[in-house]
Amino acid sequence: MALWGWATFYAFTVASALPGLLLLLFCRDPLNMAQHTASAFCRARASRPAIAGWRACSTRAAALWLAALFEAGMGLLALAVYGGVTLDYLALRKKGTPQGAQ
Repeated sequence: MALWGWATFYAFTVASALPGLLLLLFCRDPLNMAQHTASAFCRARASRPAIAGWRACSTRAAALWLAALFEAGMGLLALAVYGGVTLDYLALRKKGTPQGAQ
């Protein structure tokens, strides 16, 4: 937090929440129908705009998007671990070996 500050942290948090909020907004009709009927979503009972919305947000596109997001997250994780190890190594190298620790 000291490096970036709270304002950047909150901005990142809001930005990371936007895809989920947009998905909720986009899929509001099917979710409301499922809540009112107390059953799982059934395409046969959906209104035409809801079906068009589900077609626009196809399963394949969502899977590809999630796979790309997962790959980006794994890459960022690897970069963070590598960066942390490198910074620790450089800090220890600069500090030197303590007396009697050989």
